[in-house]
Amino acid sequence: NKVYLLRSMKKPTYNASKPYLLIKIHKLNSIPVDPTEAMKVKSRLLVPGMNTVTENPSKLLHQRLYPILKRHCNWILKDTKQFLDDLTHINVNPDTDTIDSMDIASMYPNIPIEAGINAVNWLLEKDNQSRQDIAFILPLLRIVMWNNLLVYRGKHYRQTHGTAMGTSVAVVFANIFIYRIEHTLFATNRYEFKLYRRYIDDILAVK
Repeated sequence: NKVYLLRSMKKPTYNASKPYLLIKIHKLNSIPVDPTEAMKVKSRLLVPGMNTVTENPSKLLHQRLYPILKRHCNWILKDTKQFLDDLTHINVNPDTDTIDSMDIASMYPNIPIEAGINAVNWLLEKDNQSRQDIAFILPLLRIVMWNNLLVYRGKHYRQTHGTAMGTSVAVVFANIFIYRIEHTLFATNRYEFKLYRRYIDDILAVK
């Protein structure tokens, strides 16, 4: 891991990210007809991690953490096909069962960086990762998550609140944070589902 990391960071130049807005065209009324209402367009701010100093460390962390998460959490969806396949294996009684669709509002911006890192540490210990591996992963993760750098109108900024959107490890980082919350809730035995599936911040539950 260390050899790969050192080699991957030997590039002649690195760039700070240039942020851009991703318009939420799937949201109703997200694009106003009146040009004066342009500031009310629903959008998501992305800070791409390509060609930044944290690009390859972030990819490495994703490769290490994703298989660990999959070993412990079987309700995170990979794609629509998996979701449709899962639906074929349950019987829903319209008289007694309920189907709930939920969304975690502004998930990435609402995940504190250190709280997310603590959740990753919890998962690594739960997976019985060695102290050496944990001592490698956590400091590297902290470097990546605390150094989301961007340039806007000629000025340089560093993100200090919330989880960066655009770096490779962000998805598994956010999934681990939410998984820890779900694990705690499900351990109380107060929540029983015929089916519970989550795709990042979208949840469907049948109970």
